[in-house]
Amino acid sequence: IIFYLYGSQYKKVFTEAEINSIDYKVRVIGSNIKLDRFYSNIDPIIAIKDLIELDKEENRIAFFRWNTSGCPNKATEELYTIINAQAENYQKITLIGHSYGGIILAKLLNRDFAKQLEMHIVASGISGDPRLNSFCGYRPPNKISSNITAFHWMTQKHLDGSFKDLKTDTQIQKIRGVSAVRLPEEYKGNTLSHNRSISWLVDFLNSN
Repeated sequence: IIFYLYGSQYKKVFTEAEINSIDYKVRVIGSNIKLDRFYSNIDPIIAIKDLIELDKEENRIAFFRWNTSGCPNKATEELYTIINAQAENYQKITLIGHSYGGIILAKLLNRDFAKQLEMHIVASGISGDPRLNSFCGYRPPNKISSNITAFHWMTQKHLDGSFKDLKTDTQIQKIRGVSAVRLPEEYKGNTLSHNRSISWLVDFLNSN
């Protein structure tokens, strides 16, 4: 199963009942998915369509719904509980965290899970920022757990709207055990932007 954790650019507004329902938090993609049920922003919809390309017979794709307007602490613990509860039901578990969703994965890198996990952090400022650090108590881990394989796919700072105006590239953070890779400037003839990084990763996962 592949869990996808979206970032703060995904503007779906959740009701209180939806936020508090564990059943609602994990939405497994099927062939009858209604894209407009999730997000109205065109780039995230493109990303979802790309992720569906991973939805093969041997793969199960799930979105982990969480409230991106606040701190990631509660969502981190909920995902940790869900993954461990479902661990024995799947041969392999892969987590993809894009943008703010990557912060959740960063917080899970040094946690012990019931089985080996593969994590892909994409275009995420995992070194933190003053607001995240002060209000949410975020600190990046120094190293990863022994049962985690982790990759950090970083966009080009000057081409990514989420990072280009920052003094430093908050994607850069040395975490022992994480394979960090800088993505190319172009993807299929277009600038490899913040949201297109998901499309790039889908192509990579499909070819490996």
